[in-house]
Amino acid sequence: MTPAPVAPAIEVRNVRCGGKGAPGSLEGVSLAVAAGECLALCGPAGSGKATLLRLIARRLPPRSGAVCLFARDIWLMSASEVAGMVLPLSPADTALDAMTPRQIVAEACRRGVQDPSPAARSAATHAALRQAGLAAVQDRAFGLLPPEDRLRVLAARALLLRPRIVLLSGAPRLPAGLLADLRDAGLTVMAALEEAAGAAAGRVVHLDRGRIVADSAEGAKPVLHGSLG
Repeated sequence: MTPAPVAPAIEVRNVRCGGKGAPGSLEGVSLAVAAGECLALCGPAGSGKATLLRLIARRLPPRSGAVCLFARDIWLMSASEVAGMVLPLSPADTALDAMTPRQIVAEACRRGVQDPSPAARSAATHAALRQAGLAAVQDRAFGLLPPEDRLRVLAARALLLRPRIVLLSGAPRLPAGLLADLRDAGLTVMAALEEAAGAAAGRVVHLDRGRIVADSAEGAKPVLHGSLG
């Protein structure tokens, strides 16, 4: 008996978003991302990377087309349901600025560690900080950390919370091993990057002027609109 096909974790179907031809707009983008896949979304500024991640996080409605998570249209799901499945990570996010890495990781432990005892949570917090290389900065304000340390904090938080999908954006440079750690934990990861070098992603998709111009999962496609940067 042939097994039923497994629905992609993320499926974008012929999506258009934003003003036609405007920077950051999308024009007929279709993309499927398997559960547990790690994908680097690359392209120059204004190519539509951030727009695509905002669509997947249900923070922006498409002009046409559909975005589905595990075969369900996100606009037929509640915002809280999508938020429980998708965790956006950005070092530019200011929501955690007043907290310390230790507080942020401890809160994630409270939500994500099954053993509720204070001793277990404390041990998990210290282990996560040590594994992420954050012991030296654990009591500094998150908002004062350099971008790479902020990303390490956010990655440690994601590894404890274990969302089904992680969306990474706004990172000028990734700390070594960060994508690999998220991938090895079995999370579905999409990371918006200026270039794919050192991304450690199993798949690289290039956007330019709101269109996919290359996808390593399908072999090289011709670049339609000049340099990818």
